[in-house]
Amino acid sequence: MAEYSIRIRETLTKTVKVDAANAEQAREIVKKAYRDCDHVLDASHFESVNFTLAGRSERER
Repeated sequence: MAEYSIRIRETLTKTVKVDAANAEQAREIVKKAYRDCDHVLDASHFESVNFTLAGRSERER
């Protein structure tokens, strides 16, 4: 029998509208707001899930 490590990766998505002079400034405004916890993503922002093999090891029984 073997033991498998499976990686679970969830993607959460939220679109935020901001007023800015350009795209780079808009990105920085949203990044700062995210770091300041103004945008907290939770289960309602779920977009997808992916399962991948992270490793395998043989075990004796």
